Parts: sequence; C-alpha cells; structure tokens
Amino acid sequence: MNLTKKIVLSLFLIFITLFKAQADSPQFSSLTQAEADDISKEFSATYVHTAVAPAKALGSVWGFEVGVMGGIAQTPETEKVVKRASPSTDISYLPHAALLGRVSVPYGVTFELGLLNEITASGVTLKSTSYAIQYTPEFLSFLPVAVAAKLHGSSAELSFNQAIGSDANGKVSIDTSSIGFDILASANLLIFEPYAGVGFVKTDTDIKTTASGGGSIFAFSSTNNFNSKNDGLRIFAGTELNLLLFNLGLEYGNIMGVSRYTAKLSASF
Repeated sequence: MNLTKKIVLSLFLIFITLFKAQADSPQFSSLTQAEADDISKEFSATYVHTAVAPAKALGSVWGFEVGVMGGIAQTPETEKVVKRASPSTDISYLPHAALLGRVSVPYGVTFELGLLNEITASGVTLKSTSYAIQYTPEFLSFLPVAVAAKLHGSSAELSFNQAIGSDANGKVSIDTSSIGFDILASANLLIFEPYAGVGFVKTDTDIKTTASGGGSIFAFSSTNNFNSKNDGLRIFAGTELNLLLFNLGLEYGNIMGVSRYTAKLSASF
C-alpha cells in the first residue's frame, strides 16, 4: 500500500508540474458584459466535479478509491480577451487537477471528493474543491448496464495581479461555485468499463477587483464585483481501464458548451 501511495502522489506532482508549466498570468481590460459572462462560464465549467468513474459502486458492499486527476478545458473566449491585452500570453485552455477520494457504503451509495490545495504558478493562485454523492440502485442490478444518479457541487478560486487604473499591483479574483445532477450508465466489458451520462449544472461566479485609487477592468460599469450566473446541459463520456489494483480513466465532457478533457490514475480496494 505504501508503494501505491507513492505512485499516486508522484503522479499528482506531475499534474501540478504540468499546470505550472502551462499557467500564464492573464490580463483583463475593458471587458464587455458578454465577455465577462463568457470568462465566467468557461472558468466555472473547468472546475465542475468529475470523478472520471463509471456508474457502478466500488465493491459489493464497501469499497475505496484514491487517486489523482488532471486535464484541460478549452477556453477560446477567454483567450480572445487576454490576447487583446497581451498578445504574447497563451491561455487557450485552463488546466485542472485534484487528489481524488471515493468511498462506497452499503446500498449502492458512493461519496466522492476532489481537492486541490492552494498553489501558485506564474503569478496565478488557484485552489478548488469538488464533491458528490452517487446512488447506484441495487434493485436494477438485473440490467445489462449499471445505472446511477449523482448530485454534485464544486467551488474554485483563482487570483492574479495586474495593473488596474493607476494601481500597478491591482488584484483580480475569480470565485465560482456549482451544483448539478447527473444520470449515467456504464457497461462492464472485461477490463474496460465505458460510461456515458447527461446532467444539468448551475454555476455562480464573481469576478472581483481590488485596486487603490479606483479603476475598473469593465467597460460597461465602474463596479469592482461582477456576478454571472450560468446553467446548461452537461454531457460526458469516458472509459475506465481496470488493471488489478490500479485504474486508468479518460473522460470527455461538454459543460454548458465548454469542452473539457480529464485523465485519472487511481488505486481501488
């Protein structure tokens, strides 16, 4: 088990290293309301909960899974805004990573937690938490596929410094939270478990600025706090490869029109 922990932690460090390598500090200026809404939607969709996992519970009664997840979400609208202010900055996608824990208890109930403690890279500070409870009905075990319902939520915070008005060291913070509900199904094909699901998600995002002497990054208002609420469909599909103790998962998701790709390596017992 010590070897398993070392492998999982090592891979988590790899994901974090990749995050730091790709993180550029964005610069926002003269945002229209539509642009602020687009940034809010792409950021919030990036950190909606996932466990990159099929519909079945872990084990016949009790089960545990620990691992690491990481991936990217495509952010074309955010990239347009950032390149307008700083053409050399590359932010065509946002990375995400988390340590993952899952516990299944009797009656087909599974609890999930994804956690990224605060990290700083290239002047960007990020932390995130996501969680879910999944129910896999035992009375439907006669079906050729496993089916489950999942209620999930998440929160994430990102901040960076930039010039705002006369303040060369202004601060921009993006705080988001989400809640959603999914229905998913999966099939057990020897060592592969493909799965797919559909759901609905609602997000609430604040873009806040702090600057001495005033100033604003918004063209439509002098406010220092813009709130954006978004909702829409979440469609996802993936597969999990089970290799004795270890699991390798890959997932594609489209969340409110935002494409996201996530990989997972975990150990289950």
